[in-house]
Amino acid sequence: GAEFQLTNADGKYYFYDLVTGTGWSDTPTTFAADIEDDNIFTLHDLPDGTYTLTETKAPDGYQLLTSNITI
Repeated sequence: GAEFQLTNADGKYYFYDLVTGTGWSDTPTTFAADIEDDNIFTLHDLPDGTYTLTETKAPDGYQLLTSNITI
């Protein structure tokens, strides 16, 4: 039930679409961890760089991360 946002150094939001592929947008987008795959998510086609991962929704019974994660 956790949801996340990934932003790049330019403040753009990562998105992945099965039809169009990956991209970056000015519009905030979120993605969820896949409960059926042990809460794992995959980020596709990321070029080298620095990114910020933000948890936007915590699963029921859990608290949001207290800080962002820099990747």
